[in-house]
Amino acid sequence: MNLMKVVSRWIVILGLFIFSGCGDQNDSFSYESHFSKVFNREKHYTLYLPNGYDTSQKAYPVVYFFHGWGGRYFKDDSALLEYEMLGDLVDKYQVILIMWDGNIEEIEERPYNVGNHDKVKYEIQMKDYFLELVAHIDSTYRTKSDRYSRGIIGYSMGGYMSYFLSGKYPDKVSAAVNMTGSPEFFIGYPNNHTLYPLRYTFANLTDVKLRFHNSSVGEISPLNREVHQGAIWEGDLNYQYWEFEGGHKVDDPGETKVFEKALKFVVEAFNDPMSRKEKWSHYDLYPDFEVWDYTINSDKYESGFLYLDEVSKKGFGFYTKKWLPLGPPLRDFQTSIITAPIYKPNTEYNIKKYNKKENDLETLIQTSDKEGRLHFKLLSSGYEIGIYKPGDGPKLTFLDYKVDKNSKLLEVGVDNALSVKIANLGEQLGTTSKVKLVLSTNDPSVSIRDSVMTLTPQKSESIIYSNPFEVSCTKSPPADGSPAEIRFSLAMEEGSNVIQEDFIVPVFFDVPPFKDITIDDGSLIRGSVFGSGNGNGTIDPGEKIMIYTGDHRTQLFTDDPYVISTAEKIHTEMTPAKWDDGIALSSIVKISDSCPPNHKIHFLAKYETKIFHPIEREVKWGEVVVTVSEKKK
Repeated sequence: MNLMKVVSRWIVILGLFIFSGCGDQNDSFSYESHFSKVFNREKHYTLYLPNGYDTSQKAYPVVYFFHGWGGRYFKDDSALLEYEMLGDLVDKYQVILIMWDGNIEEIEERPYNVGNHDKVKYEIQMKDYFLELVAHIDSTYRTKSDRYSRGIIGYSMGGYMSYFLSGKYPDKVSAAVNMTGSPEFFIGYPNNHTLYPLRYTFANLTDVKLRFHNSSVGEISPLNREVHQGAIWEGDLNYQYWEFEGGHKVDDPGETKVFEKALKFVVEAFNDPMSRKEKWSHYDLYPDFEVWDYTINSDKYESGFLYLDEVSKKGFGFYTKKWLPLGPPLRDFQTSIITAPIYKPNTEYNIKKYNKKENDLETLIQTSDKEGRLHFKLLSSGYEIGIYKPGDGPKLTFLDYKVDKNSKLLEVGVDNALSVKIANLGEQLGTTSKVKLVLSTNDPSVSIRDSVMTLTPQKSESIIYSNPFEVSCTKSPPADGSPAEIRFSLAMEEGSNVIQEDFIVPVFFDVPPFKDITIDDGSLIRGSVFGSGNGNGTIDPGEKIMIYTGDHRTQLFTDDPYVISTAEKIHTEMTPAKWDDGIALSSIVKISDSCPPNHKIHFLAKYETKIFHPIEREVKWGEVVVTVSEKKK
């Protein structure tokens, strides 16, 4: 061990000796500890109790603060926190404030076990420790232990964790403030971790009040503007955004003005809680989890997401995605889903189960258990589930869409014929029933001619195909990592029954062709091989390929029938920058064995570069047209 590492280690040990003695007192706060089963050792935290705590019997709401890189429960150098002065805010707002310790090991400056692949080192998961710490705080102090009295404020990496954990546990957290947080990291276990980009995961946060602080000139300010655009793109959020003049920090020295803005926001959320939405959706990267009293257990063994979509008492959708927002489904595995106890115990319910892969609709009967839960076993390919008893009415559900004859991409500069496929997963429609469809979007680059249509389905018809909506688009490709896809909203009305669901459509932008194209079909390029084939640099049926433009690996988009979308893989890499924030994706795609010779495939492609400081993602878009050669014998 070199001298600097020895000195650094003794500084850490000395800091712990000085600061972390259980019960050490300060005018404003104390350092406390508890034994953590997750870490199998003592874990420390800083405790702020408000004036009056010792003389009253009332319970208090709790705010948790998550520090950034190199920080601990007793310090966060770049945040410039005034620890003594924060006690005045705790007194003013009458809350308990807990500063947790995201440190994994004493010699490890990087907290939370998140980052690029090489930074995900430990089996320990902070999602487990958060629940353990909350249970300890609620059992040790007089707290209001419901979700409406629990909030998170996080800075930098801790800001990222504030949104991640609030989205992981929306049933346990009511408000979250992200202060100049990181935009995306891999999270999970060393041998199975998933890229979690905040800009595409706001679906997890629709029942949480959110505030986002972004600096004007900080190291990751441009990347955080992408996250902000993701919040706008998601819509239907209780969300505030504030961009302040300055760099990557919380407050100026000697001030607590910015921290107070965050604390005040959380306390106001406690005093004016959101009404829970009738439906919810949830992405999760772990094979087993619980959310809103639903229990999910699976055999998931690879990176990617389980997705519960539009969950309500009337049913839910279940899908898997290799990546967000539009990755293909994961390879088949079985998932067990047990609903919340929201049904009448020991009662028969009608179930309609639509299998997306097989385009098959099955009707069956299931009896709820003694707690009023229903149990499902589903594969990873995708399902829509309807649940009903006589008198519950129909359940109109969006299943899919197509553009023109069989496309999935909306083309810029032409009239697109967009049709939707819906199903009735509830009671049978009446003989005179009419279904009204209203298609809309908040994207100003899209116009829909005759956005309302009425269908008259047959009584026995459960799957319904609409006539096409005429959609035109003038959208330009984003120059950064902001969402490039169009989010549509489909309202389905039958009598007084109105259901609204969103769906996402990618865009084939009007861009010039990329030049200097090279094909990796098993050949060495830039010191790596990602494709597989004969390695001759041309595309043959059955090969897996990566496409380069110059020295840049590209991410590819197409709906060509001879590119097997379910077989696509993504390569992730860090492009050079000050910190490892902002991860570039590139595609390895499979060409069908049955692809005819001389078939031309049109790809929309993009690649990313970065500016060093601040870290700004620059995205370049182009078209790539390749010709498949004859299969070699």
